[in-house]
Amino acid sequence: MVSELRQPAEKDGVADRVHILDPVPPDEVVEFNSTADVGVHPLLAGIPNHEMALPNKIFEYMHAGLPIVVTDLRELGSFVRKHGLGEGFRSGDPADMAARVEKVLANPEPYRRAALDPALRTEYSWERQAEVLIAMYNDLLGTQGASDPTT
Repeated sequence: MVSELRQPAEKDGVADRVHILDPVPPDEVVEFNSTADVGVHPLLAGIPNHEMALPNKIFEYMHAGLPIVVTDLRELGSFVRKHGLGEGFRSGDPADMAARVEKVLANPEPYRRAALDPALRTEYSWERQAEVLIAMYNDLLGTQGASDPTT
């Protein structure tokens, strides 16, 4: 897949500006992302799953304290706007994406502050999500008050 990603960059004369890095272990993703200036997630519109998705990458970017630029899809764009995390761009419009990235880079601090909000980070932490899931499963199984099955 790396060669497939490099070909358009070479064709367009920007290969020297494209940096493809090796994957990092899951427990290092947030720290690794924190070295970036902005997190970009360009999902395609028109795919029902994409319209309803809140990809893990968005939460990794948020926990890394990054401003976020996303395709302005129903749930994704709404989440980013609601929490002041970044900007949304029109699907399939590279000029709009570039304009939104430029806007975020021109003044990233409000977005960084939003991403670093302790209440938001706690609400969307794995620990909090695990509590919600355990409570839901206990409710479905009629085992209210059962101990945490992950311990």
